[in-house]
Amino acid sequence: MRSNADVYAREELALWGRRSHDPLLPIERAFLERHLGEPPQRILEAGTGSGRIAFAVERMGFRDVDAFDAVPAMIDAARAAGAGSRVRFHVADAADLRVFPAESFDRAIYLQQLLSFVPAPLTERALAECHRVLRSDAIALFSFLDFRSRWVNRPLRLVVGGTRVLRGEAPAGRSLPWLKLGGRPNWRLLGREQPRLRWFTREEIVALLRRAGFEPLEIDDRNATRAIFVACRKTSAGAGDGRGDVGEGRP
Repeated sequence: MRSNADVYAREELALWGRRSHDPLLPIERAFLERHLGEPPQRILEAGTGSGRIAFAVERMGFRDVDAFDAVPAMIDAARAAGAGSRVRFHVADAADLRVFPAESFDRAIYLQQLLSFVPAPLTERALAECHRVLRSDAIALFSFLDFRSRWVNRPLRLVVGGTRVLRGEAPAGRSLPWLKLGGRPNWRLLGREQPRLRWFTREEIVALLRRAGFEPLEIDDRNATRAIFVACRKTSAGAGDGRGDVGEGRP
């Protein structure tokens, strides 16, 4: 199956590669201002793309910022756009952050719905890696695609699931194909090997985060985006190495 990283390296690269200095969304700015605290904090941004949020955080006064993305071309775009910036950009996968030692960061920013782009079997591993690199009592900010925010999701889930069953494949749950790729309709969305986005419910998110050793502090599922924003504190030792995953939950 094509990965979401493939999509961002090809169809979405032209759009997202030039968004390095686009402004924060109001909900993003509000969440960051409420939960980042005051400098100095060592901050990690996940799924940075071309650096939009990392650069904004730096402009807010934070000077110790690392950011990573799984797509090398995105990191190239971020570095090219960062003349004079101190942000350190890395090519890394959310499910494998061995480039960072344990307990390195005070804050983690997993916005832009990053975990919705991680393959479902690797979601817990990605959260375990986030937990590992955070210091005790650190704060993590997440956003997830909200399954209930888009009316087409329920019928699409039925159609995609039925098509997969007819082909003898496993149901996809709430992992749904892209409706558009590169700004154009994805006419092959029911075909094999389609990249998929994972859509979540509020209940599933809370269970997933607690299982990973995070306690939600604030949940915003009534904003103007199609995302659920969650601020968490690192609490327990987490759920091992993250090789399992919670179920898709009820529709």
